[in-house]
Amino acid sequence: MKRSLLILLVIVLLVAAVNVPVAVMLVRPRSGAWPPSKTGFENVIGPQAAMKPLPARPPHDQPWPPAIQWTRDATLGRARIMTWHQSADGQSRFQMQVEKYGWPLPAAEYVEFWWPWDDPVWKTTATHDPGFRLAWAGVLLNPILVGVPLWMLVMSPVVYRWLRARRRDRRGLCPACGYPVGAASVCSECGGVVKAVVANVGGSASA
Repeated sequence: MKRSLLILLVIVLLVAAVNVPVAVMLVRPRSGAWPPSKTGFENVIGPQAAMKPLPARPPHDQPWPPAIQWTRDATLGRARIMTWHQSADGQSRFQMQVEKYGWPLPAAEYVEFWWPWDDPVWKTTATHDPGFRLAWAGVLLNPILVGVPLWMLVMSPVVYRWLRARRRDRRGLCPACGYPVGAASVCSECGGVVKAVVANVGGSASA
């Protein structure tokens, strides 16, 4: 048990070590084009767009107007979400763009905001370009979401052999090769050591 837990810990730590670097490697160059969508493109307009969750928290204490358009363009390890908002009088426009990087959850993101910053109503000391930052949900959860399945894959042969040995043992067979156990404490077929309780039962029966 201790060995299997140690293997799990090592795998999770290895995934954690490459989690953020892999996300950074996926970051799109600012001058490059966004890669073609492979896992889904979604474009929602109107009242349904207002119901979509914002990809990031707005830089203002007061909420932004409802979205009039919400777009998501995704490929493996990358996702770009853009929202457009409009004030009630239709005079002011707001825009938000968040690029997310990492798998299975984003571990890094690049955030940009646009709003009528010359309008005193929306004046704030927050920057419109927070830039690159870590996405802590992915940083913390990706090692578990990836590491545990990898550990199960590595340990599956060990678990299978253990279950097979237990099943053979209950049937009075050698746990190693499945040959019928006699009175000896060593299997006559493969030379494997037979559990003492199995040997004793065999010896009593032969007596």
